[in-house]
Amino acid sequence: MIQYKEKKKGQETGNLALLSYPVLMVSDILLYDADLVIVGQDQKQHLELTNDITSKFNNFCAAKVLKIPKFSIPAIGAKIMGLKNPQKKMSKSENDYIALLDSPEVINKKIKEAETDSENKIYYDPTKKPGISNLLIIYALLNNQQIKEAEKELQNLNYHQFKLKLIDLLSGKLEVIQKKYSDYLSKVGEIVEKNNNYLKNLAEKKVKIIKKELKIL
Repeated sequence: MIQYKEKKKGQETGNLALLSYPVLMVSDILLYDADLVIVGQDQKQHLELTNDITSKFNNFCAAKVLKIPKFSIPAIGAKIMGLKNPQKKMSKSENDYIALLDSPEVINKKIKEAETDSENKIYYDPTKKPGISNLLIIYALLNNQQIKEAEKELQNLNYHQFKLKLIDLLSGKLEVIQKKYSDYLSKVGEIVEKNNNYLKNLAEKKVKIIKKELKIL
């Protein structure tokens, strides 16, 4: 798998955790009978692996034990690129990302430092203008717009004006998320316990069915 090869770069051998991670991801999906899984573009191979494992397991068993979920890859924003390096995927490990808990001051700094180009015209062209195209995607997603709609709205602005507009929009959206986060944090123990019990019950039922089919009860 592509991600395995990328993570293994520079290493003579791969470790078990890295090798088994895709299967663990598949288990997380199948264990809870997911109906729909929304993923990014870079997860496409994991979707194919999920379908392969599900089909082979169901064919091996007398009953269709595992539900084959539907997968959805968003038409816009399936892969958000880095702010300083828009040629690479936005990554926390590269310190080139927007965090949901970033303050308005941090957002202001990150967006103002985001890479653009010298043309100072706002339009979508990920090949020639990867930086501004990435910011356009973020703006369109936050504003629930298509790329063309965002282009039309912003066409008369220069990069500085666009970045200020994006900063205001992003800060406002994150403020709502951060308020909810703060509210949930005050009762996190109660939420974790309630959901842990619910999910544990679902998982145990599914594992019991799987063990019965495999005759390892």
